[in-house]
Amino acid sequence: MSDQEMSRFQRSQETEPQETPHSSLGYFYSPDGVENSVLHIHHSDSAFSRFFYQIQESYQITYETVSGTGAEDRLNVLTLSGDQSFLSQESALQHNNFFRTELQHYHDYYELMIVLDGTVINEIEGKDYRYPAGSACLINRGLRHAEGFASAAKILFIGLSAEYIRELEDFCRSSRIESERQLFESPMLHFIRRDLKEPGGRSYLDFFPAWQNEQPYRLLHDSTEELLAALFRPFCGSSYMVRAKIAEILSLLNSPFYHCANIELAMNKDYLLFSRVTSFMEERAGRITRDELSRVTNYSADYLNRIVKKYAGLSLYDYGMLFCFKKAEQYLKSSDLPVSEIAVQCGFTNKTHFYRQFETRYHMTPSAYRKAALSPDGNA
Repeated sequence: MSDQEMSRFQRSQETEPQETPHSSLGYFYSPDGVENSVLHIHHSDSAFSRFFYQIQESYQITYETVSGTGAEDRLNVLTLSGDQSFLSQESALQHNNFFRTELQHYHDYYELMIVLDGTVINEIEGKDYRYPAGSACLINRGLRHAEGFASAAKILFIGLSAEYIRELEDFCRSSRIESERQLFESPMLHFIRRDLKEPGGRSYLDFFPAWQNEQPYRLLHDSTEELLAALFRPFCGSSYMVRAKIAEILSLLNSPFYHCANIELAMNKDYLLFSRVTSFMEERAGRITRDELSRVTNYSADYLNRIVKKYAGLSLYDYGMLFCFKKAEQYLKSSDLPVSEIAVQCGFTNKTHFYRQFETRYHMTPSAYRKAALSPDGNA
């Protein structure tokens, strides 16, 4: 939803957007005094109602936009479920000041956070994780977390109840459409099935897009626009449209357009970043620069270099070369391409440099490696 559409929605309400002081956080996502609204996600009977959220519908959509992180910037929160909607507004600076102490919360549903634009800081059980545009995470039930902003941003939250997940699984399992059956076998639904069977898992799923592919960004924005439109302007059939768009978004995140990692809270935060760098190295066969990695991970190149040194004992460049020559090995073993062409395929413009690097690593020429790999004993 564009800023202009958000403004039109705001004007369409009978009252001004609520300023939401954190002392009354129980109304952060729902109109004041509407305890029975499906938009009211807090459990009013709980002594921890400020921190424990429940939804009364099978799904709930929240769309947040923030203009920046300064004193004059505003955070708009649009919440939609069924044919109900509500817009609240607060100071972006105040939100960031309080998000570590006052906004950490639990819930009894699965929450998918998708960063559409900007950079978001997701604080999960005391650890900060930066999520740039196009990335997402699925928060397990019961994990303490909160979101802050590192820049102007747009975020889509999809809250899914256990009931909704079971209905989706039943539908996908019995579908005659291959892509729907594939969603049933996706890492996301495996992850949720495990939690439904054994609640209390201390983990979440991390999604980040494949290297420099604009298609997932466009598809996420398109699906979000259509999802919000079906809720914002409901019509006969909107409920089907909403479920279809949610399934479409889940399917996109579980497609080859995305890397998916199961993050255990016992993992060191640095190791999560190392795993992201490793995924990009694998995807690009090591041919990725420090500046490119810095841009896609939102961390400085020097910091990334220290992380790789910590876990792999190598510089970023040398770590990348491991993946580059792994690709060269595959070409030598499984193709009949000339060695000079393999050098080009591995990103070397100087063939002599490729030969020299290969001999240093394998103590033989590429041709000798190929011959040994194809010999009956296969000892390369």
